[in-house]
Amino acid sequence: MKQLVLALAKEMPNKFLGPVPSQTFINTNFPGTAFEDKQVPQFDWNAVKDKFQLKSVDLKKCNERDMYTPLIAAFDSCSTNQFECLDTSSIPDSCVLEHCHTSRPDITGYEKSRRDNGSPSNDSKSKPKSDSSLSDWLAEVKKTEQDLFMDEPSGPYLIPRQTETGDSFLGQQISYVIAQFANQYRTHVFSMYIFGCKAHLLRWDHAGAIVSEAFNYMDTPYLAEFVFRYTRASPEARGHDNTVKRFPLLNRTKPVKTAREQLDLKNNEPVYKFNVYDDDDPKNLRIYYGGNPLYNGVHSITGRATRTVKVWDHKAQMIVLLKDQWRIDSPEFMSEGEIYKLLEEKGVRNIPSCVIAGDVNPDSKYHSTLMQRQLGESEPALRSHVHYRLVLEEVGVGNVTKCKDTKEFVTVLRDALTAHKDAFDKAGLLHRDVSIGNIIVMGNGRGLLVDWEFSKPKDQLESQGRQLERTGTWQFISVALLQARVPFHTLQDDLESFLHVTGWTSICHIKNNLTPDKLVSSLRSYDEIEPEGGTILGGRQKEMCMIYAALSRMEFEPPIIHSLISDFEATCASRYLPVPEQANVAKLLAILDTIPEESLREQFKWEMPALRYHFGQKRLEDATWMIERCDEALKSMQSPTDICAFVENEFPRVKSKRKAGTSLSDLETKTRSTRANDLLKRTRMTASDE
Repeated sequence: MKQLVLALAKEMPNKFLGPVPSQTFINTNFPGTAFEDKQVPQFDWNAVKDKFQLKSVDLKKCNERDMYTPLIAAFDSCSTNQFECLDTSSIPDSCVLEHCHTSRPDITGYEKSRRDNGSPSNDSKSKPKSDSSLSDWLAEVKKTEQDLFMDEPSGPYLIPRQTETGDSFLGQQISYVIAQFANQYRTHVFSMYIFGCKAHLLRWDHAGAIVSEAFNYMDTPYLAEFVFRYTRASPEARGHDNTVKRFPLLNRTKPVKTAREQLDLKNNEPVYKFNVYDDDDPKNLRIYYGGNPLYNGVHSITGRATRTVKVWDHKAQMIVLLKDQWRIDSPEFMSEGEIYKLLEEKGVRNIPSCVIAGDVNPDSKYHSTLMQRQLGESEPALRSHVHYRLVLEEVGVGNVTKCKDTKEFVTVLRDALTAHKDAFDKAGLLHRDVSIGNIIVMGNGRGLLVDWEFSKPKDQLESQGRQLERTGTWQFISVALLQARVPFHTLQDDLESFLHVTGWTSICHIKNNLTPDKLVSSLRSYDEIEPEGGTILGGRQKEMCMIYAALSRMEFEPPIIHSLISDFEATCASRYLPVPEQANVAKLLAILDTIPEESLREQFKWEMPALRYHFGQKRLEDATWMIERCDEALKSMQSPTDICAFVENEFPRVKSKRKAGTSLSDLETKTRSTRANDLLKRTRMTASDE
C-alpha cells in the first residue's frame, strides 16, 4: 500500500501550477458569480481569528491528531450551518472502489443535505462518517513544517519535494482526491494541506492541480476566508456537476422507480439523472437515468476519467449505454461522436450506434479544465480537457474477457478485426487503441470495436505526433512502439495489438498447461517497463516471448484455438526478425516451389527465418489474413469437443486491497495497470486513459 501511495506522487510531474497568491486563488475560484446574489459575502477575519490560533495545542509537542479538534472548531466558526466537518482520519471510506487506495482524509467537510440524502435511512447513527461519494472538501493535516513542494518553482510549476516523506504526504492527498472523483460526478475538487502553522489551498481537475502559496493560517485570513466563501458558494463553484442529479436513496418518484425496475438496481444503489447535450442541435437536451458505472476509469487525477453507465432512456423506452469522459481539447482531435458519424456514413461494420453526443453544458466555465486557461499559450504542452458525453444504443455484456467460450472469443475477435479493417479501408481511420476494454461482447455472441477517440486519419499517420504522450493501453501496445523503434503508429502496430489482446485473454481465461506462478510470470511480460534516458520503454519481454513462441508452448485447449493463437504469434513475431537479403529470400522461395506436400511447405516456410519474415510481413499488410484465419478456425469448430468454456485461471493470492499487477481486475483496467511503483510510472509515456 505504501508503494502505491509513493507511486501516485510520482505520476504528476508538471501538473501542479503555482504558487498562486492566496487571495488570488480565493478570488478566482469564488468570485461574485459563485454566489446566489452575485455578490461576494463580507468576511470578518477578526471575528474568527482567535479560533485559528489553536490555543489548546502546542504545535511543537503535540501529535497531529491533537490538531484535528481545534481545526474543526475553527472551520465550523467560518461555515454556515448547512455544513459539518468530521474527523475521518481513522475511519475507512465506506464507498471505496476496488481500484482506489483506501481513503482516510484527516478532516472531511460535508454538506449536510447531501450526506442525509445519501443515507438509506433517517437515522443519523446509520450514516457512515467517511464516505467519498458524499464528501465536499478534504483537509490533510501534518504536524511537520515540511512543505509538499520545493521552495523554488520550475517556471509556472511547483516541484513536489522528492523525499519518501514528501511523496507519501502528496500521494495521500492524491489518493483521497481520486476517490472523490471516482465516486462522485465532480468537475473539480478542493483540498487543503495543513503543515504546522502553514497551509496550501489546492484546486484539482483533470488537467492537474492549482496550488496557492504557502501561508501562515494563524496570522493571515486565507484559510478562514476560503472556508467562509466555500460554504456559501453554489454547488457548481464547489465542483459539483449540476448536469447530474443523485436522488436520495429513499426517493420513490415514478422516474426513479421506473429506472430501478428497468435497470434492476438494488435498493442501496443510488439512481442518477444525466443531462446529455447534442453538438448537432443545442436545443436537443436528452435525459437519462442510471445507477453506478459499469466501468469506472477514474484511476488518476489527470486524464479522460472515462465512465460508462447503463441507463434507462425514458423517451425511447429502452436501455442504452452512456459514456461520460473528459475529452482532449484540441482541434486536431475529432470528437468521438463525429468519428462515429463518419464510420456510420462509410458503412463500417461492427461498431456501436451513436444516439447522441456533445460537450456537457458548453455555456458553463466549469466543464473544461482550468489550468490551460490560466497558463494561456505559454504552455502548449499541457493538455486541456472538456467534459463530454455520448450515448450508444448497444450495451453489451462486457469486454472480450467476458466471452462464454472459445468459439465466441474467436467470433468477437473476427468482428473487431472486421470493424478495424472497414474503418481503415472505407473511412481512412486507424483505431490506435486496440485493447481488451475496447472489444465488446454483445448478447448475441457478436463483437463490436469501440472507443474511437484516439483514431487518426491514415493520411496523417506519418505527421508529427499530435500530443506529447503516446496513446494506447500499455499491455497491448506493440513492441515497436514501446521500444520507440518506429516514429509513428502504423496499421501493423494495431494488428500486433490484436495478438496481445488474444494472448493476454487466453492466458487468463483459456485452459492451458501453466501453473499459477507461471501464469503470473507470463502476464508480467505485458506490464514490463524500463526507464531509459528520461523516458519509459517496454516490450522487450513481449518481443522475446513472440520470437521464442511462448504462447505456442502453453498448450491451450482445444487444439483449434491453440493453433490460431500460435499462428497469430508467429505472424507478428516476424516484425522483429532481422530483415533478410532479397537474394536469400528469392533462393528459398525457389526451393519452396519444389516441395510438393502442403504440410511440408508450411513447415519449411516457418522454419526458415528469412521466409518467416517474408510471409509474416505479407500477412500483416492488412487485416485480411487475421480475419480469414478466424473464419477458418470457426469453420473447424464442428463438435462440442472443439469448443472450450472460458475459465478464471488460478492466480496466486495478492494481499493488497488495491491489487498488484497480478490481479485480473487491475490489469484489465484501461487507464493503467496499478502495480506499485514501476507500473504506475509508465503513465508518463502513455495516454492510456488520458
